[in-house]
Amino acid sequence: MQKDKEPSRPLEPVADVRTVRERTIAHLDNLMRAAVTMVGTGALLASGAQDRQSRPVVVDPPPPPPPECCEHPDQFLVRGCTWAVAVWAKVDGQWVLRLSLHVRNLGPVGFVGLGKTDIKLSGITLKELHTMPYQVDLVLAPVGDEKSPSLELPVTCNGKKVPLKLSLDLSEPRTETRTIPVKQIK
Repeated sequence: MQKDKEPSRPLEPVADVRTVRERTIAHLDNLMRAAVTMVGTGALLASGAQDRQSRPVVVDPPPPPPPECCEHPDQFLVRGCTWAVAVWAKVDGQWVLRLSLHVRNLGPVGFVGLGKTDIKLSGITLKELHTMPYQVDLVLAPVGDEKSPSLELPVTCNGKKVPLKLSLDLSEPRTETRTIPVKQIK
């Protein structure tokens, strides 16, 4: 004799009160456990994970790009579309400036196609140039006792080239790794 089964009831949805970040971490933990089970701990350790308790790192998305970068290219630095870092360094007994320009948020602004001949210099000479789509690194040598050399280079902004004009303040004494103020000029 068969007993009558109780009719099954549909499961009611349970509200998930965790944040998106907490749910993402839990999901990545589940993926990690599944990978350990399928591949084995040894292969997972060889790929860079430290152990079964390794937690994946959740990276928050970058903030939105600053407003109107390309509409006001004369204000790239002020609006935070790009930032510049310049420091003194000694190379082969000679003082040089290491200037690095970066684009924030990898938006419509970049240094695509920048070459040595594209850069206009006043009071400094170009020793080295290293470019990437969203970063440019320059090694510059001051000419004589110039206190405010300047440079101009094209920046790609929404597919167009716009000039970025910068001035360096060399009025402070030279010491290695001393930060040099960089201003954008019109």
